[in-house]
Amino acid sequence: MFRLIIWIVWLICLLCLCVAQSRRVLFTPQFGFIASFIPQALFLLFFVDKWDVDFSDETLLTLIGSVTLFFAVSFFCAWFYFKSHNFNERHRRSMTAVNEPIHLSKIALILLLTFNVLEIILWLYYVSKDTPGGTIIEKFAYMAWASKFGSLEEKVRLPFFVSQLKVFFDASGYMMLYLLIHSIIFKNKENRILFILNLSCWIANLFFSGNRGPFVIFFLMAVVQGYFIYGKSKGWKFHIKFRTVFCVLGLVVLTICALYWTLSWFGRDTKQSMVDYLGGYLSAQIKNFDTFMREGRFGSEFVNSVTFRSVIDQFGRLLGKPEWQRNLDLQFRYINGYSLGNCYTALYCYLHDFGYVGLVGLITLMAVISQTVFLKMVYGKKQNKISIMLLVYAYMYQAILLSFLSDRFFINIFNLTMVKYLLSWWLLRLILTKVRLKQVRVNVSHVNNI
Repeated sequence: MFRLIIWIVWLICLLCLCVAQSRRVLFTPQFGFIASFIPQALFLLFFVDKWDVDFSDETLLTLIGSVTLFFAVSFFCAWFYFKSHNFNERHRRSMTAVNEPIHLSKIALILLLTFNVLEIILWLYYVSKDTPGGTIIEKFAYMAWASKFGSLEEKVRLPFFVSQLKVFFDASGYMMLYLLIHSIIFKNKENRILFILNLSCWIANLFFSGNRGPFVIFFLMAVVQGYFIYGKSKGWKFHIKFRTVFCVLGLVVLTICALYWTLSWFGRDTKQSMVDYLGGYLSAQIKNFDTFMREGRFGSEFVNSVTFRSVIDQFGRLLGKPEWQRNLDLQFRYINGYSLGNCYTALYCYLHDFGYVGLVGLITLMAVISQTVFLKMVYGKKQNKISIMLLVYAYMYQAILLSFLSDRFFINIFNLTMVKYLLSWWLLRLILTKVRLKQVRVNVSHVNNI
């Protein structure tokens, strides 16, 4: 209990330092990384007796050292960036309000909507055709289960062109979310209905996936994108009102509770109470991490890596090595009759794969990458109307916010899907901003003379 209190106090102190050196822009990488562990630690106070929570000294030092390292690396990256660039000019440009709405091609948005509807039809057809189960909800639930725990033979393999269309569809959904938020903040009603329709198709497809994780990512990306678009529109000269903070916290609580309320929607069930169930989602990871630290089994072969599992799987398919393709075989933990799940925080992944050297190296790499993208997005020379850098950062930031749960950062960033997202966003921006129907003016009197 005492070590848990120390952990909470350390997190709050570091978070205050993040706010103090944020230069008006709150959602820095270090803020997100440190803030992600605070609700987990606070909620863990309810389970001290149920789960016999008592961190070892090594666990506490590893936790404190990890968040402090991320903060320090992020701070020095920002210091070096501003020292090597014209800080006053970059800061002045970033603090200049942008009040121009985005004007896009309506015909391109209509074609994208048609394409999205056709993609949903194709996806539903192949899922219902090739997936075991009776009702469509059972098929979706099976797909979600097989993607996480099924063997290679049990996984649902959709045709290549359908799976690639799905990736493009997901990328367009993230962009439609960006454009809808932008139109609301800038009070621009042009094409808003088309944004909503395209986004609705994407949300429907998220529900069809049989997994609730994408909805959490959707919510986090909406908050991040909304914050940066609104901040830029005001030149970062605004104060966050208490009412806004209260509303955001309320939405966070509702989103968390929805994980329990929507179980039946995705073909799942549990006999646990809401508090125990949500405890498994929010706080059990750090208890599992403490158990892992006490066992002291650090380091593994690269092909058994947790951190770079998606990269290894993709290279296994490309090189024809099925033995490289495997699911994460993480041990489920139980204590005193309570299920703690099989998530261990992102720190577990780094220690499990590469030991303490890997922990230091990967945290440093994550801080450098995320801080570089953040600085380029906020202070870069090019401030495009449709900011691909903001899309990248929002996608990256939701992974940072989920560090308390597991490693999503390297899984999301170091894979071919991320490359496809970047290409899709670049292509969509090009199409939406450049495609125009040519207007042909006809001289009526000249036609009559003919």
